[in-house]
Amino acid sequence: MADGVTSEGRRSSDTAEAGAGGGAPSGGTPQPTEPKAPKTPEGDASLSAAPVSPALSGRTPAGWAGTWRGSTSNDEELIIVNLRAGKEGQAVGTIEWPVAPCKGELTLVAVIGEKLVIHEVITEDPKGTCRAEAKIDFNLKGATLFLGGSEWGKEATLRRA
Repeated sequence: MADGVTSEGRRSSDTAEAGAGGGAPSGGTPQPTEPKAPKTPEGDASLSAAPVSPALSGRTPAGWAGTWRGSTSNDEELIIVNLRAGKEGQAVGTIEWPVAPCKGELTLVAVIGEKLVIHEVITEDPKGTCRAEAKIDFNLKGATLFLGGSEWGKEATLRRA
């Protein structure tokens, strides 16, 4: 091979490019290809800048962190949620029901696709009006955080405060 040209008159890069998909270069025989190693954020700066899906990380993404405020759809009860980044099994925030009045801690149970499953445990309930604990599904769609789940028994829509 002289100056990157094979004895068949092709550049060596032509063969590599044509063979990258596992097929044969035009006019030739199939070329064996080695699988490429997957790119990782450590090895590719463009990947590290991309938003991280919760499903890929097992953590609450930083984009979900902050204070969220809204109400339940069935009784318009005010809810304030403070979220912070964390991984499964860790406390990731607080929840407040000002009218009830109740306050609680939020722990990340699981990440399922783009949904976070959160365990709510009420820590302050002076009037005895709040459910002691429940699992809540958190779904972020654009700038809106949706809360729900059959165990929780409510649905809520929150926006950044």
